[in-house]
Amino acid sequence: MDRRFQIQTRLQELRGLIQESAERYQVKQLPRLIAVTKHHGLDEIAALIDAGQYEIGENRVQEFIPKYEELKARPEDLKFHLIGHLQRNKVRMIVDKVDLIHSLDSLRLAETLNSEAAAVGQRLPVLLQFNISHEEQKHGFELDEYQEILEELAEFDNLDLRGLMGMAAFDADHDELLRTFSRLRDLYESIRAHCKSYLRRGGEGFSELSMGMSRDFREAIACGATILRIGSSLFE
Repeated sequence: MDRRFQIQTRLQELRGLIQESAERYQVKQLPRLIAVTKHHGLDEIAALIDAGQYEIGENRVQEFIPKYEELKARPEDLKFHLIGHLQRNKVRMIVDKVDLIHSLDSLRLAETLNSEAAAVGQRLPVLLQFNISHEEQKHGFELDEYQEILEELAEFDNLDLRGLMGMAAFDADHDELLRTFSRLRDLYESIRAHCKSYLRRGGEGFSELSMGMSRDFREAIACGATILRIGSSLFE
């Protein structure tokens, strides 16, 4: 099978599965799909774009930059997401290129992002990453730290907090996935209800829950995800 046709077929199949899950769990608004393109080339990404997939996610800055430079001139309304762990010394390379950073996982990183965003004269959209699976190897804040984090972020004028991000354990079963994603949803709802004084524009822009990948997007949809980060189902 032609690789381009294969990728576009998988994209259509995935969209159908997302629709089915949304209907099953009575979700009124479909979550947005971010196509995670790490380790995949421009021809494969172009196949997705030509099929109407305009939101692209990358994990690593060194892989993102050359792809961005090649794709930025395309006429489509592309959006670029950085979804992987971001080192502070690489912030300057991407601060004026990404539409949303999913992985704000420390206050030191927040300080650097705010400073670099101010230097280029923009407010940078970000999501707070929480370690909802309680795994030592994963990055992210602990759930009980949220009040302190919001107080600190309120001082950063060049960060635009749009929502939360989290990842479930790779080997979690269906019930554990639901419990894990529910932790993030409950925190999201609590912040929206009780912490508006820390959010810009009264909290209206705080509207994103980024959770769910190829193996667990159905459970993420059931728990209210607004963004899905999916790569393997499209390419492998």
